Amino acid sequence: MKFLRICTLALSFVTLGNACADEVTWSFPSPEEYSKHLTELCKPESSSAIYIAGLRDQGFKKDQVASSLPQGSPDRLRLSHVVKENLDDLFAYPEIDIITYYAFRGKECVREKAEGKAIIKFSSIATAALACQKEFGSANRVKLANCIRALME
Repeated sequence: MKFLRICTLALSFVTLGNACADEVTWSFPSPEEYSKHLTELCKPESSSAIYIAGLRDQGFKKDQVASSLPQGSPDRLRLSHVVKENLDDLFAYPEIDIITYYAFRGKECVREKAEGKAIIKFSSIATAALACQKEFGSANRVKLANCIRALME
């Protein structure tokens, strides 16, 4: 019986050794994969901004829009905070269009999640963002987005 236990133990070490020989190697994702995953991670924040701005632009009042939003746990989830920030910002600055705010929210998410940088409040760049919007308009989205991003550096 003792011999059987020793054989079983020896066999398990051989099996473990073979499993270790097939170790999975880890590598960083390609820039394309990383960008794709970051886009997915930031999509809810940016999408909520588009939704809120769309309702605002259709004439809905802030309290009407707020009541249509899912009620999360604001003290626990960053997304709940962001949705509230989007609501507050977009109604505090009704002249800011969807594309301008979307550029801000997208860059802010990347700054926070990928770069680990401190959060920028929209109010700190609102006047300059409006100037970018007036200069480039929503027709030139790339230049508008670059202008907004430059404000956040």
